Amino acid sequence: METRFWFRLKFQSYVKLSLLMGFCSGVALIPVTIFSNDFSSSNLLFSVGFIFIGTPLAGSLYGTIMGAVSYPIYYWLMNQTKGFRYNGTLESED
Repeated sequence: METRFWFRLKFQSYVKLSLLMGFCSGVALIPVTIFSNDFSSSNLLFSVGFIFIGTPLAGSLYGTIMGAVSYPIYYWLMNQTKGFRYNGTLESED
C-alpha cells in the first residue's frame, strides 16, 4: 500500500540537512580540487592534507550558512503550498 505524506522541516532540521549536503559536496569536490591544484609548493603534505580536511569543512560551513539564510524563503514557500509531497512509508522511532 502506497501512502502519500506532506511535511515541512523546522529550522534546526533544515540547517542540519543543509550542513550534510554541504559536507557531501565538499567531499565530492576533493578530486576536482586536487586535480586543479598546482602542487609546486615545497610542503606537499600540508597542501594535500588541507584539501582533504579543508574542502569538507568549507562545504559544511557554507551549507550551514546558506541553510540559515535561505530558511525564511523555504518557510514562506511551505506556507504557500502544503509542503513537499513524498510517496513511501514512515518508520517511527521507539
